[in-house]
Amino acid sequence: MKNRKTYLDFLRIAAIFMILFNHTRTRGFLLFTVAHHSPFYWFYMFLAVFIKTGVPLFFMISGALLLPKTESVSYVIKNRFFKFLFILTVCSFISYMYSLKWSFSEASFAEFIRTVYSSQIIPAYWYLYSYLAYLLMLPLLRKFVRGGGKSSGL
Repeated sequence: MKNRKTYLDFLRIAAIFMILFNHTRTRGFLLFTVAHHSPFYWFYMFLAVFIKTGVPLFFMISGALLLPKTESVSYVIKNRFFKFLFILTVCSFISYMYSLKWSFSEASFAEFIRTVYSSQIIPAYWYLYSYLAYLLMLPLLRKFVRGGGKSSGL
């Protein structure tokens, strides 16, 4: 791509490492909770707070890349929202089937749909739900960024 912003790729890589580190529990992210008397306690504490910027960083990158585009509402719904909803549904279905294996419960399509709609199969999928909401708000956010098409009078 001729207009590729490589600094955003580096930020994505950094955000991925932050997210991965966030899930290391007491071996990394929560090390400050078990290293009370360590001379590195404050470093561990700072690192844990800094690492939490990974998810907002992903949202900022998405905003930087998606807000300037000129796409119709129908395009956003068809080509972005439904594509991402499909990914969420497939990942949730795989997780649901895996959980049935260990809970010895019967599969229920209605229960699966209810759970995907009203809660989450896997709590870590909260980000996917948040991103779906972001995609639904994208046309409105674009209007805000462009000033709604009217002069502010300043």
